[in-house]
Parts: sequence; structure tokens; C-alpha cells
Amino acid sequence: MKLQWAVTRQVALNLFQALAIIFFQACSFFSPVVEVNPDKFTDQIASKLVVGCFISPQDSVVRVSLTESKLLYDTLNQSSMVSDARIVLYSKSDSLVISDTLSGYYISPIKSFVIQGGEIYKLIIKTPDGRTVNSTCTVPDQSIQIKKIIIDSGFVRTVTVGNTPIDSTMERYASIQWEDPVGVNYYRVFGELSQSETIQLVNNSLKIDFKKLLFFNEENSRTMILSDKNQENGVMQSADGIYWTGTYRGSVIRQEIEMNLLNIDKIYYDYYQSINQASLADDNPFAEPINITGNINGGFGCFAAYNMSTIKLKIK
Repeated sequence: MKLQWAVTRQVALNLFQALAIIFFQACSFFSPVVEVNPDKFTDQIASKLVVGCFISPQDSVVRVSLTESKLLYDTLNQSSMVSDARIVLYSKSDSLVISDTLSGYYISPIKSFVIQGGEIYKLIIKTPDGRTVNSTCTVPDQSIQIKKIIIDSGFVRTVTVGNTPIDSTMERYASIQWEDPVGVNYYRVFGELSQSETIQLVNNSLKIDFKKLLFFNEENSRTMILSDKNQENGVMQSADGIYWTGTYRGSVIRQEIEMNLLNIDKIYYDYYQSINQASLADDNPFAEPINITGNINGGFGCFAAYNMSTIKLKIK
């Protein structure tokens, strides 16, 4: 009986091992993981120029970012900036050569060159190695007047030492309203807090000035992009930008909010929307790949335009 049990047990073990081998071989056969030698693709895939340029009638300079894309297996410590390119911005009657500043940007003062609402502009870039990319954009007709800033209060945060409160600060919200003109329109909103405060030292006080961008929870960003879809031709209001009053370090002596409303073209809108979607998907391993919308012929990136209005409110 013992011999029969031992034989039966051995047969079962052999059968289990055989099934396990078959299972792992099947997994290996159907596995989607394939060893790839990236060197095979170097002749088929070349990096492309990546352009970033946004023009406006309110700007005093034109700034262009010029880099090149990197393949996944490229070393990250290599600079992607492209220098010594010839970059020219064309209007219907004039041109502006944009100079390499060796700072990662090509920058030129506008001076007599005119950027005007409703006009079409063309950007042409040529690199020393013979690559050429180009793009066009149309500046929105007008800047949109901001009707008012709306300030609201949130919760108070108190700093204590032991049970003794030593300072407090309040979360506050700023939004803007404007009249949406006829037609489909696209907007970008951002705001900035300017503050002066004093810090008490041992024998004297120190004055500090700083600026800080407002944060928009709705977009999880320092800016927000929106369109007038489903609410054209009426009063529009932005989401709340968050800032803090008070200071943990001293006394506030001056505080001012600046809100900016950009009337942007559709290329600008689509580009930033795709970037926002991609950033939201960064931490999600199951998210679908997001294509970054662009309009650079022969490359990646965006050449777009806006028309901006600004309003300021002195709080203190």
C-alpha cells in the first residue's frame, strides 16, 4: 500500500512539473515582451526640431524656444537646445530676425516691427545642418476688456507655538468677469500677487518684495484655459485663482492682485489643452497616450498668438 502511494505521489509530482513547464512555455510564447535593439532604428528615426513661440501686440520682444526631440534611449545629459539657427518672423510687409541669445531662447526686441490683431504671421527656422521648419498663425482681432475682479475669502490658517497663536494667514480667491464677443472664442487666464512685507530682525526690520502666481485648483495649474463653448455672447467668469494674505514672517505693507485675460487663437487653445491632458495622465499607467497638438511643419511644437488685457486691484 505504501509503495502504491509513493508511486501515485511521484506520478502526480511528475505530472505537475510537466504542466508547469508547459504553462511557462505558453506564457513565454504568448508574451508581448520582445527584445528590441534600438540601434536598428537609428537610421529610420531622426530627432525633430521642437519650436515654442507665442506672439502678441502687447509684447515688447519676440521669444522663440528651439530644441530638438529625443528618442527614448537617448542619454538625458545631452543638451537638446539648438543654437546658431536663423529664425525670421514675417508679416505681410516686414520681417524680424530673431537672434540667438545662448540662453536657450532666441530673443529680439520688436521695435518698428508691428504685431497687429487680425494679421497673419509666418515663422521660418533654418538650422546650420540644413533642416527647415515653418508655421503660420493669426493674431486674434482684439483684446477683451475685463469688467471686474472678484475677491472672496476662504479659511484662516493660524500658526501657534505651544498654545499661543503667533501669526495667521487667510486663503483668498480672485476671479475675473468679461463680456464674451460674438463667435467662438478661446481664453487663457492667469494672475499674480505682488506683495511687500517687513521682517523684524534683532535690531532693525527688513523689507522684502516678491511676486507669486495664483493657483487654479480647477486646472491644477498656475493658469487656466477655457472656451466659450455652450455659453457664447454673454458674461463669462474664470475659475478662482488662490492666494494667501498675511505672512508667517512679518507684516504685510503692500498687496496687489494683477489678473490677465488672453484672447488666444485655436492653435494656442488646442496645444495647451493637450499638454494639460498629458500632464494629468502622467501618473496613470492605464491612461491612453496623448498626442500633443502642434502646428509646426516638419517639426513639433506650437507657433500661436494672443491679444491680452490686464486689470490690477490694490488690496493693501
